[in-house]
Amino acid sequence: MKVPSLLRRPPAKYLAWLAGLALLLAFPDMVMLLAVKLFHIAGYLLHFLIGWLEVGLKHLVHWAFDVSRHTAQIITAWIGLFASLLLLVWLLRRFIFRAPTPQPDRDDRSATRPPPPTTDDL
Repeated sequence: MKVPSLLRRPPAKYLAWLAGLALLLAFPDMVMLLAVKLFHIAGYLLHFLIGWLEVGLKHLVHWAFDVSRHTAQIITAWIGLFASLLLLVWLLRRFIFRAPTPQPDRDDRSATRPPPPTTDDL
């Protein structure tokens, strides 16, 4: 007997999405506040790390090329600009403008399921 698709156990990722949706519906203000706090923390850490990387690169340029601190700041700013543009291009090509991957038919389950046993197999 075939079990209807509605009665089958859903995958764990759907249960996690359902739990998140239930939490959002039950406590919308708390969930939004938590999301804003997490984004704020992530932004602060990213700003902090990029700042230290910029200071280190500025001192490296100043030391390696024997230029003034002001010139090292300008060179570091240009390097940062080009690095951020390269990162943006990579992100766009990786996640936005990617080629679609062929998806198998959902009705074609023969590739994932072995054939039924025959009388010759017994």
